[in-house]
Amino acid sequence: MKQKLLAIGSVVFPLLFVAETIALLLMTQNMAPDATIPRHLLPWVLLGMVMLLVTIIGIWFYIVYFMIHAIRNQSLSNGMKAVWATALWCLNIAAIPAYWFMHVRTRR
Repeated sequence: MKQKLLAIGSVVFPLLFVAETIALLLMTQNMAPDATIPRHLLPWVLLGMVMLLVTIIGIWFYIVYFMIHAIRNQSLSNGMKAVWATALWCLNIAAIPAYWFMHVRTRR
């Protein structure tokens, strides 16, 4: 069960982050800088912002979890532990699925 949750979250959270960011930008791109959000879009913008916040919290969970996993991973050299920790910190939405695929998933 834990493996399935890690697999789903490793892919879904980065994809959601990109999709939600694009959606919020598209909803507000034609607005003048001093304009307010139109009333009919306000619930959708607020929902998008809440979803984006939840997604960011999920991504932070995976960053911390996989950094701890990388540091404790006995199959990685000290240099690779540092590389993965740095990659997870700096390239998080790209590194999360890569780290899961290479070091967390169970091979059958």
